[in-house]
Amino acid sequence: MKKGKGICSKFEDLPPGTLVSIMVKGSSSMMTFTFERIHKNCVFGTLDSGAPIVLDCKCICSITFPEPPPCTPMVTLFVPEEISCSGMISGCVSCGGELVANAQVILSSNSGNVSFDPNPTTTDEFGTFMALVMVDPDTNSQNATITATTTVQGQVASDTKTTVIDCPPEPCRNPNITLTVPTAIECQAELTGTVTCDGDPVENAMVNFSSNPDIVTFLPNPATTDASGNFTTTAMVPAGTDPTAVTITAVTIVNAVEATTSEDSTVSCPGEECPCKVRIGTQDSDTTAMITTSDGPSTIEGQINISAVECFTAATMCNPAVDNFQVAFSRQGTTINFVMGRRTSLSCTNGTQTTIEGTAKAAGNVYPPNTTFMVKIDLMISGPTATWTVMATDGGSNTFSTTFMDDVTPETFIGDCSSTP
Repeated sequence: MKKGKGICSKFEDLPPGTLVSIMVKGSSSMMTFTFERIHKNCVFGTLDSGAPIVLDCKCICSITFPEPPPCTPMVTLFVPEEISCSGMISGCVSCGGELVANAQVILSSNSGNVSFDPNPTTTDEFGTFMALVMVDPDTNSQNATITATTTVQGQVASDTKTTVIDCPPEPCRNPNITLTVPTAIECQAELTGTVTCDGDPVENAMVNFSSNPDIVTFLPNPATTDASGNFTTTAMVPAGTDPTAVTITAVTIVNAVEATTSEDSTVSCPGEECPCKVRIGTQDSDTTAMITTSDGPSTIEGQINISAVECFTAATMCNPAVDNFQVAFSRQGTTINFVMGRRTSLSCTNGTQTTIEGTAKAAGNVYPPNTTFMVKIDLMISGPTATWTVMATDGGSNTFSTTFMDDVTPETFIGDCSSTP
């Protein structure tokens, strides 16, 4: 309500078209008209009826100007593309283009795994706000919306943004491995154990085995833990091994932290280490191999090379130190190799048949490198023709097998220890 001397000055900055209510002297009610202009202390306007009106400022005793229309509030929210476990969000509140201080902003999300601190938050003197977003632990990656809502001059405004939230569980830091080994192992025995981390079982942990002295072979090696953290492998001792004290060690790595354990045992395996001697091989022989991996079975045509020299010497004796076999199969970029072969048993029949069993390390691009495989090589000779069978397994999902025929090579020899090539 405006009153007093110099009342005409109240109209000087009033835009034309403004609705004004006045009270004139001698009247007890307000008069409303649309202001047009002021000239020489006279106010010109138009009544609601459309009739023009001219008033001397001296006749006006009071003026009421209309309240300005409320501004339109707006919230602008800034959210990162991804929030992992925690992250900051920010924004600002404005109204009619002016930033609003001390506005209360309520934060919400469509995900029950999200909380905010503080909530509500309040804009500072510059109209901006910030809050910490917290994602519950063990939250898988998922889309989530975050909404900021405020009320200015009785009007509600909000802004919603979408982000990706997750919070994987904290990795364990204290892995532990147990190993159960018989006090005495004759030829072979099953070993068992468990891998845990911070007391919880670890699934799919790879466990590698070794012995000191290095006379024991393990299959599978490495072994893989199941959902309960348990693993199993078979310890194999070469024939002809006298009772020997060994230390068997199991090692695993969980979240880049190594865990290891060792157990003592006495190993032995009666039998003749070299009941015969052989020198056999074939090169670039065509064959069809049947293989299985974690992806399933398949059949591949290719070429194979085999070389095996066991207990062989040209003298009338056997040499147990001679111990090596290897298999190489390939086809147009696919390579399967079994290298560093060491026998666990050897047998010969009538100089025309031999079976070599042992362990070898995988190489090539089909099986995991350095995985231990149990390999069996059978050779049967009939006249000039040799029939070969090769079978290999890592004790798990990986296998290899093939049977083929080829010419007997001049270097082939199968005989007892007293015979010579």
